[in-house]
Amino acid sequence: MSGQPPESIIVQRIQELAMSRRDHEQYYSIDWKYQAKDRSLPSWPETREDMQSRLERTLAHILDTYTNSNNNKYKDHDLSIVFVTHASPVNALLEGCLETPILVPVPNCSISRCRWTPISSSDIIMQEYGTTINNNNNNNNNSSSSNGDTSSGLLPSVLVQSTRTHTIAGQDGRWLLDYQTHTRHLDRDRR
Repeated sequence: MSGQPPESIIVQRIQELAMSRRDHEQYYSIDWKYQAKDRSLPSWPETREDMQSRLERTLAHILDTYTNSNNNKYKDHDLSIVFVTHASPVNALLEGCLETPILVPVPNCSISRCRWTPISSSDIIMQEYGTTINNNNNNNNNSSSSNGDTSSGLLPSVLVQSTRTHTIAGQDGRWLLDYQTHTRHLDRDRR
């Protein structure tokens, strides 16, 4: 694209979501009252630093909206927040969440869920992913995996990769990233 996209693209996408609302409400509820921090496109072209800063402000606004002490509605609930964006902003958002540099491979059309779950006083057992993360004594580097995929490396948290899920566990909780890759539109033979 040679120029900045039109502002109408934001309104158009929100209208498309609202039109499909009734089709999805039987599966989950959406907070349609949420007001975005910014409904205008950033200056174009945008630098990586500007994008990182913009996404950190947006993430802080979203988390404050749903997790501040004045909002009791979501206090005792696990919360799923849906971000629709591109690969670079996904990594920028993860860096903001984890407060550490991270680069997760993000395939085309891939992340279907990014979910934060706070740690309770008991152990976290994620048997459905073949992984157990033990939180005793706040030691979050203990990890075992049935498929042998474990990685701690330079991160102060544990990054465990399974077939379609990344679990990034830290001292205060975990991020669960589900990948749902749709590449059919990229297959030239089916065009």
